Amino acid sequence: MEKKLYALLLDTKFVKEHRDYVKIIPQFDIGKYISAEYKVYIPKYRADFLLTYAQGGKEATLILEYDGLEFHFKDPREVNSLNFSQSYLDYENRGRS
Repeated sequence: MEKKLYALLLDTKFVKEHRDYVKIIPQFDIGKYISAEYKVYIPKYRADFLLTYAQGGKEATLILEYDGLEFHFKDPREVNSLNFSQSYLDYENRGRS
């Protein structure tokens, strides 16, 4: 579904009209970015998409998570700051260390 959403994003009027200013990054390593930027430990989370719009020296960003929390964890109701890394679904652990 993420490939389909990516194609839909590219086909929007906004992206077509502003293509020179819009960047869409699928599977953005947001955890890695936050760790580097703020020098803190954070799990290697990925966001489904990072969208940026840059023009005239200004930039706006948008994180787009398509499938939602319930698709990333075994039981989202039981996830807290102490156990989140052990609660990922198996497919979410790929590429994480």
